[in-house]
Amino acid sequence: AGLYPGVPAPRITTKTDDFHGNIDYVWTTPQLRVTKLLALPRGTDVPEGGAFPPIPSADWPSDHLATGV
Repeated sequence: AGLYPGVPAPRITTKTDDFHGNIDYVWTTPQLRVTKLLALPRGTDVPEGGAFPPIPSADWPSDHLATGV
């Protein structure tokens, strides 16, 4: 299932030294309209996060990746 209709769920929205996965979800209602999807960083679209480093980091200061606006 995806966050938004027709959009597959991201594989990774957080990554640490010993965990990676999608733990962030956006719940919508008919009154809430998604206006923009954000591109996730390169490497988060493959199993285990590829070369994407653990977060937070100097480049990604949050421990969660934003997925939409």
